[in-house]
Amino acid sequence: MLTSASLFNAVKLAGAAYLIFLGVSRLVKRSAPTERAVERASLGRIYRQGFVVNLLNPKTALFFVAFFPQFLSSGHGPVVVQILVLGAVFVVLGLCSDSTYALVAGTIGRRLRVRARTRGRRRQWSGLVLIGLGVFAATTRRPAPVN
Repeated sequence: MLTSASLFNAVKLAGAAYLIFLGVSRLVKRSAPTERAVERASLGRIYRQGFVVNLLNPKTALFFVAFFPQFLSSGHGPVVVQILVLGAVFVVLGLCSDSTYALVAGTIGRRLRVRARTRGRRRQWSGLVLIGLGVFAATTRRPAPVN
């Protein structure tokens, strides 16, 4: 258990240091980033890339292995049907949330790109937020185990 706690603290502090480093580098950077032309990809290519990313995402597999079985009950019909229904609910909820994120990000992103004069302020605010998150991550303690 001690090595697990030590490893957790090491990873936590490394992540916090990296966030602080990113924040400081955002604050000291003077030149505004230049706009690059974005290459348009086909919808099929975007779909394939998203499919591969989700297929290889270990968090999704961990979710289904660790969290999903808690909602299966032998008294509520065939387990296969329950898995299919819960999987369908998961897909619909994911589609709704991800679509909302995409719409909001597209709208906000377009507006932020138009306002070139606010780039410096956005860079400073994002630097301060990254530093704040790093400090928060470094000072947060794990809760004591409940006996």
